[in-house]
Amino acid sequence: MIILSSILGLLVVILLVHVLTTRSRLDGATKQIDLLNATLKAEEALAISRTRCLNEAESAKADLYKQRTELQERLADAEEVEHEKACLFIARREQEIRADAIAKSKQVQKGFSAEHFAPFQMEFNPRDFRHAGDPVDYLVYAGGTDIKDGTSDRIEEILFLDIKTGQADLNKTQRRIRDAVVEGRVTFATWNPDTNILRRYPNESATLLTSQDSSDRKS
Repeated sequence: MIILSSILGLLVVILLVHVLTTRSRLDGATKQIDLLNATLKAEEALAISRTRCLNEAESAKADLYKQRTELQERLADAEEVEHEKACLFIARREQEIRADAIAKSKQVQKGFSAEHFAPFQMEFNPRDFRHAGDPVDYLVYAGGTDIKDGTSDRIEEILFLDIKTGQADLNKTQRRIRDAVVEGRVTFATWNPDTNILRRYPNESATLLTSQDSSDRKS
């Protein structure tokens, strides 16, 4: 009986050890399964997140492409509009320039015509006109022809005459000539190249011109 009791006790101990070992193994396997499930879930979540990010990136790329296309179309439209405006402006300016050139040409032609026909349109004898051109158009010796013809012995008037048409006005040199005439700074003089003497009237003062005097007068 003692031997049988010992055998039974040993079997119980062996059974307990086996149960405990099996339970420990089951617990370890359960933990491994839980860890594997957690890993699978994490990988699944990562895959979902990556797919979502790829979709969002593709969507953002499509939006950017669409926006770029719209901007390019707007830019092309704006460039076309600006080009049309520029062409219209150039055409208008060309018309204005041509019209202005035609008007100025007509004005110049009118001035030339007036300058050439002035001696025949004024009250003086046309043969009394002497064309100077610059800085005034004519010197008019009123009565000079009558003296040559013997019908008179007097110069009635000497004119510094410039022909103006439209809104034209005297230039600076012409204004200074006008002022000199108005202020009486006009003199008749003769010069003898043999003696190099300049004689002024009415006081008939004679001046011997030197080379320096000639240079000063030219300057």
